[in-house]
Amino acid sequence: MDDDMVQISAQEFFRSKNVSPFIMFRPKCRHLFELPHELIIEIFTYMYMYQEPRNKKNVMISKQWYQFAWSVLVRDLVLNPNQLVRLTNNHHALHKVQPHVVTVNVTIWGYEHVALHSLGGWMLDLVYRYHIKVNEAVDRLINTLRHSPRLRSFWMRVNQSWLDPITLQGLVESPFYCEIPVASEGELPVAMSKPPLVFPVDKVLLTNITELALDTGFDYCKSSPRHICCLINSHFQSLKTLRYRSRNICPDLLKPPADNGRQLKLGQIIINLDVPEDRDVERGHQGYQQSHHAQACFYYQRPAIRAQRPLDGILTLRSEIKRALKKLIPHMRDPEMVRLIYRNHEPTTTLFPGNNHRRVFALDVLTNKRIMLSWERYDWAWTAGEWEQDPTE
Repeated sequence: MDDDMVQISAQEFFRSKNVSPFIMFRPKCRHLFELPHELIIEIFTYMYMYQEPRNKKNVMISKQWYQFAWSVLVRDLVLNPNQLVRLTNNHHALHKVQPHVVTVNVTIWGYEHVALHSLGGWMLDLVYRYHIKVNEAVDRLINTLRHSPRLRSFWMRVNQSWLDPITLQGLVESPFYCEIPVASEGELPVAMSKPPLVFPVDKVLLTNITELALDTGFDYCKSSPRHICCLINSHFQSLKTLRYRSRNICPDLLKPPADNGRQLKLGQIIINLDVPEDRDVERGHQGYQQSHHAQACFYYQRPAIRAQRPLDGILTLRSEIKRALKKLIPHMRDPEMVRLIYRNHEPTTTLFPGNNHRRVFALDVLTNKRIMLSWERYDWAWTAGEWEQDPTE
């Protein structure tokens, strides 16, 4: 084999499968180095889809083109929990990826691999071990990519349920609590809340980031008093897109920059105040409304807000977030989309009048119009329906 050739196993790209037949990429063919990124990905996708599973032959390519193609293949990382753990456990591979990665998309659905239905519940020891493994993997990934020169987008979605958010919206019975059988006979099972997945949220705010999407609204446990709104706001100079949902939020998130002469690159801002029901909140009409709405951050709660009725506090918080968005718009260089998403909390006489509690709206702050989101198709992307004039304006 020539010195300028490298023989690689297809396992490096395609799990445990190999490619057939021998494929030769010679470095003298300069056109191979001029291929667009999309075509390079298509080449390896084709090799993966149309290979013979039992063929044990390898791919032979030039070392130069291998390095060129490899940098393209690792440019956009899409990771599930298992892939995340495998990548971060390989210290050499993780640092080899670091200079080339541009976008990272991590989706963690939490408990899909630790359910023990035969026991009628969950084995908490396995759940906690799963937490530790994934938390450590996320921490290693973020610490390594923190100063990546090309990284521009880091998306991480965490849902501690084994169900997708569309399914969660339609459930009446609680999947968020589990019955843990006790050892002694005659005793009733103890209802226990599944422990939360805790991630280093502040470390997601990387140096060169331009797109930030944080969705912690599916955390059914009580929110931490940690105040990260100011931390996110400190990165507004580099951000171009911000999507944020949390059970705790305050206008500090949307403070205009101190330098009034410098406009922000922010083009899209979506703030979602609608969160799934928190079953710790007392039921009743106002309790039901409050359980579907974000609350003011602990450090921001003023006595005047705290002394009000829960529903009035929600409306006050929404009004302040909306006012903060309007103040921020003049500081945006080219505002394309500024939306505030919230659940209908208008006073009503009965608990479920026409399912008003299901009405989720997206208010376009730029045009002062709103759309009603489809409750059945409500997802984390917050897709929209028909526009209508906001009657509250």
